[in-house]
Amino acid sequence: MINKVMGSVVPKVAKMSSSTAKGGDWKTKFLKSETLGKVLDVAADNQTVCQSLFALGICVGPRPVTNFIVTKDKQDATYASCHSISSGGVGFVWPLIFATPIAVGLKRIAKNPAKYLKPETVEKLYSGVGIKEVEKDGKKVKEVMVNEAGQMLRKDGSVYHSSLEPLMLYNEEQQALFRKNYPNHYVESKTNVVRIKPIQREDGGWDHIKTENGVGKFKIKGDKAYPVGNAIQAKNFAVDEEGFLRNIKTDEKGNPIVDKNGNILLGDIIQEKDLVPITEEMEIASKKEQNVHKFINMTPDILLAPIRASLTIAMIPPLLNAFGIHKSNKGAGGNSNNNSINVVSTANNTVVSAGKLGGAASTFNSFKKGGV
Repeated sequence: MINKVMGSVVPKVAKMSSSTAKGGDWKTKFLKSETLGKVLDVAADNQTVCQSLFALGICVGPRPVTNFIVTKDKQDATYASCHSISSGGVGFVWPLIFATPIAVGLKRIAKNPAKYLKPETVEKLYSGVGIKEVEKDGKKVKEVMVNEAGQMLRKDGSVYHSSLEPLMLYNEEQQALFRKNYPNHYVESKTNVVRIKPIQREDGGWDHIKTENGVGKFKIKGDKAYPVGNAIQAKNFAVDEEGFLRNIKTDEKGNPIVDKNGNILLGDIIQEKDLVPITEEMEIASKKEQNVHKFINMTPDILLAPIRASLTIAMIPPLLNAFGIHKSNKGAGGNSNNNSINVVSTANNTVVSAGKLGGAASTFNSFKKGGV
C-alpha cells in the first residue's frame, strides 16, 4: 500500500509524514515531526502571544548581555537589564491572560463558520458553499448547507474544502496509471500538477480552463495553442498501487491511522466526478478568506496593544523597587566634567553645543551657516 500523502496544509503534511518517516538526518526528522506541525499551528492561531514570546526572548537574552557590554557603570547595567527582563515578562503575561481567550473564541468561529456567522457572510467569504432557503415561523430564511457532522457542504452536497493546494503526482508510473483511471484529467509535465481537461463549448468558449483576471490561459507548442485546465484541489488523498486516489483514514482527532508497518490506511476510491477544479472564483474567495483570518489574528493585538503598553509601563517601577533594584545615585559632583549639553536638532541633524553660560545655542545659527 502506497503511503505517499497529498496533504492540504504544511503543518498537517508534517504531522502525517512524521508517522512514516524512517531514517534520514535530523533535519528531515525535525521538519517532518509532529511537534513542529503543532508549533506551527499554534503560531498561526496565536500570533499575538508568539510575538510577545519572541520579544521576551530578546528582553531576557540579547538585551541584558548588550547592556553589560556597553555600559561602564555595572549598577546601571544591572538596572537596565532588570528593566528589560521585567518589560518582556510583563509584556508576555498580559497577552497570555487577555489575548488567548479572544484567539480561542475567534478560532472557534473560523473552525465552524456556519454555526456562528450569518449565511450571507458565509456566502461572501466561502465561495461555493451551498446556501438553501428554509421556512421558519412562516418566513423564508437562508441557511448554510451542512452535514450531520456540521461540515459545510457545496451546492452538489460534497464536503466543502477551502484549501487551494493543487494535487500533484511525481511518480511516472503512478502518473500513467492515474491517466488511465481518470481519463478526463491529466498530469502537467514539469510541474506534476493534476489538471482537468478543458472542454470547448459551441460558442467558442471553454469550460474548466484556467483563467487569470477573466482571461483564459494557453500554452504554445510549436504553432498551436493548447488551453491549460484548472488544477485539481488536493484533499487528504493518497495514491494506491493501481493509481487510484483514496481517502486517508483518520482517527477522532484527524490524525492518519497507520498499520503496524507504518503504512497509512486508505479508504474508499475517489471517483473522477468528485475531483474539484480550482477556479478563479475560488482563488479570489480564498484570498478574501485569508485576509479575514489575518484580521482575526491581528484583532487581539489591535485591541489590547494600548492596554498592554500602559499596564507594562505602570508595573515595571514597583516591580523593580520590590527587588531593591535602583539606578546608581549620581550626584551633582558625579557629572562635574560635563560643562555643556549637546542638543540634537531634529530639523537638520546638526549637533549644537550649549554655551559656557548654560544658554542653549540656536539651531537657526547653524542653518545660517549652511548646516542643512
